[in-house]
Amino acid sequence: MSRIVLFIFLAINLYAEQPIKPSAKEQKTLELPKGTKTLLSSSNESLSQSIAKLLEINPYKVLENAVLMDDGPVIEALNNYQAPSIKVFSSDIYYRTLLITWLKENKVQAQENILQQNTWLLKKDSVEGVIEKIEALSKKNHAPLWNFRLNYCLSLLYEAKGDYKRSLKALIKANNKTTDNNLRYLLRRRMIVCSARTGNYKEYERFIQDIYQEESSEALMHYESLNDQLAINLLQGKDSSELVSQIIKHPNANLARSIQSLIFTGQHQEAYLLNPKKEFIFPFLIELDQFSLAKKLLHQTSEPDKIHYYQSVQGTIPKELKSLSKEMTQNQKLSKVAWLLSKHYYTQESYQFLYELCLNSKDLNHIYIAMANLTKSSSAADLYLFLSKRLDKQQALNYTCLLSYTKNPNSFLHYLISIHKNLKLQGKDLDDFVTICSTLALEINLPDAALSSLKVINDKNQNINHIIIASTALLRKKEFLSAAHNGLIRDEMKIPELMEIATYALNQTGDFEKAHKANLIAESFYISLAHLSKTAYFFKRLNQKDLLEQVYWRIHPQAITFNKDSMPLIDSASAHFLQKEDYTAWAKFAELKLSHALLQPTKIHTPAQALVIRKDLLRLQLIKAINSGREQDIIRFAKKWSDEFTMDIEPVIILHKYQLPHNIQVLQLKTDLFDDRWAKLEKHIKRYPKASIQLNEIAWLGASCFKRLDESSDFAKRAYSQSKLTAHLDTLAQCLYATGKINKAVELLQECVKLEPNVSYFSQKLTLWRNHLPAQE
Repeated sequence: MSRIVLFIFLAINLYAEQPIKPSAKEQKTLELPKGTKTLLSSSNESLSQSIAKLLEINPYKVLENAVLMDDGPVIEALNNYQAPSIKVFSSDIYYRTLLITWLKENKVQAQENILQQNTWLLKKDSVEGVIEKIEALSKKNHAPLWNFRLNYCLSLLYEAKGDYKRSLKALIKANNKTTDNNLRYLLRRRMIVCSARTGNYKEYERFIQDIYQEESSEALMHYESLNDQLAINLLQGKDSSELVSQIIKHPNANLARSIQSLIFTGQHQEAYLLNPKKEFIFPFLIELDQFSLAKKLLHQTSEPDKIHYYQSVQGTIPKELKSLSKEMTQNQKLSKVAWLLSKHYYTQESYQFLYELCLNSKDLNHIYIAMANLTKSSSAADLYLFLSKRLDKQQALNYTCLLSYTKNPNSFLHYLISIHKNLKLQGKDLDDFVTICSTLALEINLPDAALSSLKVINDKNQNINHIIIASTALLRKKEFLSAAHNGLIRDEMKIPELMEIATYALNQTGDFEKAHKANLIAESFYISLAHLSKTAYFFKRLNQKDLLEQVYWRIHPQAITFNKDSMPLIDSASAHFLQKEDYTAWAKFAELKLSHALLQPTKIHTPAQALVIRKDLLRLQLIKAINSGREQDIIRFAKKWSDEFTMDIEPVIILHKYQLPHNIQVLQLKTDLFDDRWAKLEKHIKRYPKASIQLNEIAWLGASCFKRLDESSDFAKRAYSQSKLTAHLDTLAQCLYATGKINKAVELLQECVKLEPNVSYFSQKLTLWRNHLPAQE
C-alpha cells in the first residue's frame, strides 16, 4: 500500500474515531488541499505518531490495516510504543496487545505466554464481540501469516468460552504450507491442548503426518514419527503392538524409550527383561505387585528401597532398617527419618536426630526440613527460623515445640504473648511473627487461636495476609457470613483468596445469587495462570481442600498452554479428584496431563514413572468407555487393567460405581473381577497379617461393592489398629455404614472430621450420612 493511501486511511480513521471532534482550525487544515499535501509529505516520525495516536483511540483499525494492507509502518510505530499496564482488558486493549505481541515480540515461547495471558485478561463479556470481529477479519484476509495469527487467537478465544471443538477447528485453519518452524512449534503445542480437551486426536495425527512429510526422510526423523504415532494410538486406545516392535527394532532405537514403549503398551515382562539397571528394576516390580521377584533382588538394593519393600509388602519395617548408621551422611539420615515419619514409623532415635540437627546444623535447608518433620508443620519450621535469629536456639526450639504441639487455643495464645513480651517486636518483625503464628494455629486446627493471634496487632494495622488468615479461620469455625464479609468489603483490593472464601462461604449459607456474583469477581482477579497457581498453593499449604477444588475448576474453561505454571496445577487437580474417586472430573484433567506426558515427554526417566502413565491411560480409557456406553471397550480395558496390575482394586470399584450397560458379559466381568481381587488380597494378608495397605484395600473393596461386609469390617479394624491413619478409619466407617450400623459409622466419621477438619471429603460425607440417618432408622 502506498504512503499516500496509508496517510488518507489514518487521517480518516483518526478523526472519525476521536471521542472529541478536532478543532475548527484542524478540520479546515485537513480540508484544504495545502493541508492534505502537508500531511502526505510528512515524515516517518509523523506517520508513527499518527499510528500511535490511533492505537490509543481505535486499535482495531490499526489491526485491520496491518492485516489487510501493510504492517510495515505499524511495526515501525510499535517499536517506540509503550502500552500502559492494565490488569483487565477491554476489547480495545486486547487488539492493541495483540498487535504488540505479533509485531514486536520475536520469541516464540514469549508469544505463546503473552497471547494466553491476553485471553485470560479479556473481560468475559467482551469475548464474543472480539471473536466476531476477528472472525470477520480472518475471512477478508488472504495473507498466510495473518491467517495463522488470527486463527491461533481465535483458538484461544473459543477455548476461553469452553468451545473446544471450534478451538480445534481454528487451529486446523491456522495450519498452512508457509508456516515456519517457530510458528509450527506454537501450533503443535496448541494442537495437543485442544486435542486433549476434545478427546479427538485425528486432526493432530494429520498435522504430525504433514510435518514429517515436509521434513527430510532421514532415519532419525522416521524414528521420531513412530514415537509420535505411538503416543496418539495410546491416547486413542488403539492396539500398538506392531508399532512398538518397529520402534524397538529401529536402527536409531533408544533403550530408555524402548522400555517406555513396552510399558506404555502393557508389555511389562518384556520391559523387565530389557531393563539393564537393577536400581530401576526393583521399584518397577513393587509397583506391579511382583513381590516374589522383587524379593530375589532385595539383597542387592539400597536401604530406602528395602524400607519401601517391607512397608509395601509386610506393613512393618525391620528394626535394623529403622536405625541410623554412623556411615550415613547427614543428608541421607534426614531423608530416611523424613520418609519413616511420613509412613508413621516413630522412633526415639529419629526424634533425637531431628532435635540435634535443629540446634547444631548450619544448613538452613536442613534445619527447616528437620523442624517441619519434628512438628509436622511448615509454619513451625518458619517460626523456628524466625525465633532462632532472635533468641537462644534452645529457647527458640522450646517455644516452637510448645506452640506446635498444644491443642488448647488459650495455651497457644499464652505462649505467643510470652514470646512477644520477650522479643518486644515491632513493625515488619511483628507482622511476620503474627502471620507465622496465626498460620501455624490454622495448620494445627486452632481457628480461635489464629484469630486471637491476630489481635496482637491493632485491627487498623493488619495487612492483607492477616485478613486472609482471619477469613480462613472464620470459615473453619463455620461463621460463613463473617468469612464472606472480609472479601465482599474489599473486592476492590483484588485479593483472589478473599473472594474465593466469600464464594464458598455464601454457597454454604444458601445465598447462591451473591455467591455467583462473588464467583465472577474472583474469576476476574486471575490475570494469568500463575495467579491461579499462587492461590492454589496458599490453600494447599493450609490443607483447605474444599477451596482448592473450587480453584481447580477455574482451569475449565481457560485458555491453557503447557508451561511451568500449568502442569503442576493440572497434576495437582487430577490427583485431588482421583483421591475423591470423582473419576469424571479426574478425566478432564488427566487427558491434558497424559497428552503432555506422551506428546511432549520431558519427565519420564524411570520404568516406575512410565508405569504410572500406563495405569492412568487404562483408567482414562475405561472411564471414557463407560461414559459413552461402549460395552466391548468396557470389557477390553477392564480386563487389560486387571491383567496387568494383578492386585489393583480400582477397576473393580469403577465398575461397581457407575451405571453400566445391561450386558451379560459386562455384569459377569464385574463379578469375576471382584472375586479375583478378593482372593489375591486375602492370600496376601494370610501370609503377612500386618500388611495394613492390603488390609485397608480389601476392606474398601468390600465396602465399595457392598459385598462380604462382615469380613470387610474385620479387615478395616485390623488396618486401622496397625496404621492409625484417618483414611483407614474412614474405611471402617464405610464398612459399618454398608452393613447398616449407621449410628456407629457416623461416630467414626465424626472422628475423621476431627482428625482431618480441612478435608471436605469427610465433612461432605458426614452431612450426607446424617441426612439419611432418619430414613435408615
